[in-house]
Amino acid sequence: MTRKLHSQIKNHYVPQFLLRHWSNSRGMVEFSLPKQGNKRAMSDPESVCAQRGIYTDKVETKLSELEGLVSQRWEQLFREFGSKPSRNILALFLAVQWRRGPMEIQHCANIRDQLWEFTKDHMPPSFFEEGSNFDLFNSQILDSTHEIALHLAAKQWTVLNFRGVPVLETCDHPVVMIHPDKLHFGTRTKGTMTFFPATPSLGLLMTDPDDTGDKIEFMHPKFGEHLNKLTRRNAVQFLVTPPTR
Repeated sequence: MTRKLHSQIKNHYVPQFLLRHWSNSRGMVEFSLPKQGNKRAMSDPESVCAQRGIYTDKVETKLSELEGLVSQRWEQLFREFGSKPSRNILALFLAVQWRRGPMEIQHCANIRDQLWEFTKDHMPPSFFEEGSNFDLFNSQILDSTHEIALHLAAKQWTVLNFRGVPVLETCDHPVVMIHPDKLHFGTRTKGTMTFFPATPSLGLLMTDPDDTGDKIEFMHPKFGEHLNKLTRRNAVQFLVTPPTR
């Protein structure tokens, strides 16, 4: 089923302020396209991690408000993550970021198709047609992110600082959730870890408060590379790499 195009406005599912941390001295980001054999290209942040008309006007307004709030204090929020206000803002931002990308668009489309098969004998076909008011993707962004944010805020947070050496990559779905059971887990599942690259040299790792850390090899010399592998695994359309020196 075709998704409704809400408008001709270009919606960025990774905020431009975030991508600019990966830009070079000319303000350009280098990225690869996983679906095209990792073909590499260079562009300004405005042209990367974006599609036209994926959000309703209401969702776009909410996202713009949140991005405006966090963009002004981005790295400061990570320095002050121990304070409840900073942690809550970051947790909400990460929950929204996890909900808003192309991976979630596909996930919601699959749920939509399953609902259609389950209810087609009881619901009018027009309910699922293009242009109807049934939009699970935008509803999820508005309705479920606060619950996810509460679970993220309750995690144990570890800020990873690579001391200015640009090593971390980001992608069009940068919030990575990891669990030993790769197929069946959620944000509330015990043992679920969350990783997020905030800048090329700053990352956030979130674990259960009682996690002993046995699975987290902080001192491994290639720990940054391990994190990049997680990011690459989550890349759907774009993988953005740090500027080369």
